[in-house]
Amino acid sequence: MCLLRVEAEGGVKLRELSFAELAALPGQVVVFRGSEAGGVRLGALLDAIDLPADAAYVTIVAADGCSKSLPIATIDEVVLLYRSGADPLPAELGGPLRVLVPALDECASLKSVSSIALSAEPVKEVRPGCTHIRAA
Repeated sequence: MCLLRVEAEGGVKLRELSFAELAALPGQVVVFRGSEAGGVRLGALLDAIDLPADAAYVTIVAADGCSKSLPIATIDEVVLLYRSGADPLPAELGGPLRVLVPALDECASLKSVSSIALSAEPVKEVRPGCTHIRAA
């Protein structure tokens, strides 16, 4: 079953990843809010995919339509959480897939992530109702 879809510009599917495929990637991390959890660094995930030559940005899209666009060069600390203990990450913790972007505002850490899109330019972000955006 597909947990995450990775696309290039224009919706071209590059890869679909299951829970087991995410768990098999290098770059695993295991702490979230003081509890055992499982995730993979976004950089490790992108290293496992044949990226388009012009890919400079990654846009993370949640099931509710919210999105966050980041330069690929800045994603070292970005983590995709997919498990809590040994089980899939539950919806009440932002599952089945949650992205954590520690260096940015709270709204950048999207819950219920459904896809990642790669592009040459940043994509306009959709974050309705976010009250946690830090001033620049």
